[in-house]
Amino acid sequence: YQNYLAASYDNGDRIHPNPAGYAAMGNSIYLSVFGVNVLYSPNSSNEALAYDRVIRLKHSGSANGTLLASFEHTGLNGTSSTYLIRQSADDGQTWSTLSTVADGETGSGHPWSTLYQPFLFEFPQTLGAFPAGTLILTGNVMPPDGSTSHFEEWRSTDHGATWSYVETYQIGGTGGNGIWEPFIELNSAGN
Repeated sequence: YQNYLAASYDNGDRIHPNPAGYAAMGNSIYLSVFGVNVLYSPNSSNEALAYDRVIRLKHSGSANGTLLASFEHTGLNGTSSTYLIRQSADDGQTWSTLSTVADGETGSGHPWSTLYQPFLFEFPQTLGAFPAGTLILTGNVMPPDGSTSHFEEWRSTDHGATWSYVETYQIGGTGGNGIWEPFIELNSAGN
């Protein structure tokens, strides 16, 4: 196995880029060539963005049709990462920041600086005490040294304007050998 990732862009596992590597990849693609509108443009050279996810609301009443997006938003200067929640009411022609979500855990060492792999899910029906249209955001949250990985969950009952931390529902190993890429879906029985 040969690693072609430049040392200055390696997160230490010889496989995945660090925030500077993600920034270099993102800055190397000019979306305007493809006629694509940009979901988010960094405000400074200290920002890195990755792993965007977009959903179209279908069970949210008057908000139906709205696009919601989330992505990793990392500061290259050592500041903690967040998930930005962006919205578009015109099929992606324009985007605005709706909210920001940070590490939900508290205690020693928190907030952790690395938030990876966000995933948005809209309840298609009432589930427990929560009506159709309730949103779940889940993601992989890690400390700076990558010594463990936690799947955290947040909930929004106002179409993504505000988020409440729910729980850490799974804990895995190190960054290179831990849990990765959380997903949520319902089975055919609605569970």
